[in-house]
Amino acid sequence: MQDNDDDDEKSMFDKEDVTGLVNEAIEMTLTDEDVYDDSKVKKWALSIEEKCLKSLGDLKKDFKYAVSCSIMQRNGAAFHAATVCSWDRAHDKSVTSHWHNDTTHVVVSVFALLI
Repeated sequence: MQDNDDDDEKSMFDKEDVTGLVNEAIEMTLTDEDVYDDSKVKKWALSIEEKCLKSLGDLKKDFKYAVSCSIMQRNGAAFHAATVCSWDRAHDKSVTSHWHNDTTHVVVSVFALLI
């Protein structure tokens, strides 16, 4: 019976936990970056994505993950984003997290596909 419990746990997707991991990756990358810097955006985005994927992998869940990070200057301009997925709604999940400071806006999406 224990094996089924382990399998159930490995296929559980906790949105709050994943959101926390994403926010931690953003904070670790951008906490000391007080000002938006276009020359650093690519490095920041890759760092956030890599930190997210590492933390998600450390959960040892039965999911494949895709992480997307968008960073833009916060200057009053509108920012709209949307995602559409064709997947198994019962098993596959996603989380989108927003973060900002005075000059930078970040949107990170995590897609978890049960394997």
